[in-house]
Amino acid sequence: MKHIFKIITFTAMVWMITGISTCTSIARNRSVKSTSINTQLEKKQTISLSKKGIKAIKMGDIRQLEEIFNRV
Repeated sequence: MKHIFKIITFTAMVWMITGISTCTSIARNRSVKSTSINTQLEKKQTISLSKKGIKAIKMGDIRQLEEIFNRV
């Protein structure tokens, strides 16, 4: 009877250890994926403006800015 309890506790211990390790690995993978998605979105949203674009911002010329953003 003691032998059966030892086997059950050992398998439960192994199951808990492997279950926790897989949960942490899944959580780590999700956090990495979410940050990579965020950086990709930031890269898409970042637009390098030419000198004309900077001048348009300083002058407040909305039409010229719309033309620049429509090209992208």
